Amino acid sequence: MFYLTVPFEQKELAKQLGAKWDPKEKKWYVENQNDYVKFKEWVDGCIIVKDNFLIIEGQQSCGKCHKNTKVYAVGALSDNIIDLDRPTVSVQNDTGYDLQLWH
Repeated sequence: MFYLTVPFEQKELAKQLGAKWDPKEKKWYVENQNDYVKFKEWVDGCIIVKDNFLIIEGQQSCGKCHKNTKVYAVGALSDNIIDLDRPTVSVQNDTGYDLQLWH
């Protein structure tokens, strides 16, 4: 289930495209991952991680004091990413990597 930010004035269009209303959350949502692209205008951002994401912890030496400092990144397997700006492009083929990291 993927929640959308649909303004009230556009609710009928979202409904026509297949979005469903969640009365408890009071938000529109999409269930089918293959349909996410149809709802791009109501998504904040352009990258969707479909399944699991990873939190990676590492260490980096400080440039000033040379002490080791913990650093963190968020990552996802390339096959689990949908780029709404380029939905037909395989993220893995585009980048050449199995894993994508953001820090």
